[in-house]
Amino acid sequence: MKHKFLKRLAISGVATLTLISMAPVGVSAAWVKNEYGAWSYTEGYGYATGWKEISGTWYFFDSLGQMRTGWIYTGGEWYYIDLSGAMQTGLIQIEGKIYLFSSSGAMQNGSAMINAKLYNFDDNGVCVGPDYPTPSKGFDYYGNNTTPYVPSQIINENESMTSEIPSNGTDQVKECKIKFKDPDAEDDDQEVLKTRTVPEDTMMPLYKPTKSGYTFVEWNTDSNGDGTGYNYDDKIKINKNITLYAQWKEVKEN
Repeated sequence: MKHKFLKRLAISGVATLTLISMAPVGVSAAWVKNEYGAWSYTEGYGYATGWKEISGTWYFFDSLGQMRTGWIYTGGEWYYIDLSGAMQTGLIQIEGKIYLFSSSGAMQNGSAMINAKLYNFDDNGVCVGPDYPTPSKGFDYYGNNTTPYVPSQIINENESMTSEIPSNGTDQVKECKIKFKDPDAEDDDQEVLKTRTVPEDTMMPLYKPTKSGYTFVEWNTDSNGDGTGYNYDDKIKINKNITLYAQWKEVKEN
């Protein structure tokens, strides 16, 4: 995940994003699941888009009205949404790394006071330094709930190393990032479909995205479809950072 758009925070505080509240929904509001397994929230004659508070929980729906999960970049900020669609706040551990999210869900970087102690978060939002706060929740690669690690189990990312074995005696595992993108998206907020971080040499299963008015064809290493192609149900070995682009075929009405 590349955070070149994220702003550094001053030590004195963290930025807060005000989420726009939506008007109360009438009796016709309901959750709807389509044939591809994507969830939407109907509001009578249309579907909710953008941020939506439902029964006290914030959800994010794309321009097609489909509920998003995982990392979301919108409004110049990064957010994390679990598998149920719930926006996360506070100290959260994701794939072993600790992040801080404001009360409005925006990922923080820079320095922050937590329980009267100063902690540092790098440009990617990851907590770094000799000490770590204890996260309240944990999520694995797939977004499932996990038990957060205790701080002593986390490797100091600032620690200098002279070998491939960290000082705690565990093997150092190289990680790779995989980005799933829609090259035909209307804006940057919609371009990144998902971002995953996995250990090197992981056999990672792909998935089938959906898009109104289009049929998914394949994933491709080139945005124009001229690279290596993969089916949605393939498993590929990840040994470097990679970006896969969704290829679509427009569904023409008879």
